[in-house]
Amino acid sequence: MKKIYLILIFAFSILFSNAQQKKEIVFLFEDGKDALIENTNEYIYAINREHHFRYRKKDDKKTIVNYASIKNNIFTYETFLKLNKGKKFPDFFSEYTFLIYQKKNESSGFLIEVEKIWLVEEKIID
Repeated sequence: MKKIYLILIFAFSILFSNAQQKKEIVFLFEDGKDALIENTNEYIYAINREHHFRYRKKDDKKTIVNYASIKNNIFTYETFLKLNKGKKFPDFFSEYTFLIYQKKNESSGFLIEVEKIWLVEEKIID
């Protein structure tokens, strides 16, 4: 009986640890194609000027990386939606951690941790 409890605890710990790991999705921020709105404590990134992500200056991470190190992980928003075809919209957004790459120069830029937000009449809905 003790072995069964140990097996169950082990199985649940594996399931729980796998559930906590989210896949990372990186979107490329392009001047002219995308928009950036700056507020006092946050930035709102609008990919394709219609898909909104929030970067909070105090809470989210922003690091400098080489473009070559992340270029194979960059998704377009349309590719991201195709990847999740058949999944319930918008529930599948909770399976991912979102990052935006904003070019600083040709070889490097900022990798910015963001969260998906929904704007309704220009107001953020959490």
